[in-house]
Amino acid sequence: MKDNEITALKLGRIMKFKVTTTVITVLCLTYVVIPTLWISYCDLLHEWPIFTKALTSATVYTIGDIIAQRTESMGKKDLDRPRLMRSLVAGLIGHGPLSHVWYNVSDELFQEMNLGEQLGWSTVVKVIIDQISWGPFWNNMYILLLGIMKMNPPSKIFDEIKRTTIPLLVSGFK
Repeated sequence: MKDNEITALKLGRIMKFKVTTTVITVLCLTYVVIPTLWISYCDLLHEWPIFTKALTSATVYTIGDIIAQRTESMGKKDLDRPRLMRSLVAGLIGHGPLSHVWYNVSDELFQEMNLGEQLGWSTVVKVIIDQISWGPFWNNMYILLLGIMKMNPPSKIFDEIKRTTIPLLVSGFK
């Protein structure tokens, strides 16, 4: 057998195909790296759930803001670093820890109340309650956090909260 060939058994037939660096990389990522990273992530979630969710949220918020900034200013090369830091901090101290608490509390409430289980529509009830309570709460906390980090006056922060809460509720049900 040549160095660049591999023999594989598939569905009872022997197939020969050339192994390229790309194939090896994809196979390695698919069957080794990604599962190993996922297992490690799950272990971290089990050991340090709030810290892990905070870091995950900070990472996602930062990546999301990079994408948003690139989309908003197609020709501009520089990123607004203070804005990136605000997004990172909002995910780190806001969304990650608060979501952990909210979803644990709501799961316990739903289990205790047995809401919707008899009719088989508990997921619908959970989504509605989430849209009515958690969505506006987090949106307002996010606006508050960003306003504080920008050193906006409280009146400006609360005007923004008033301006966005009802539209958020309406769009949540679309």
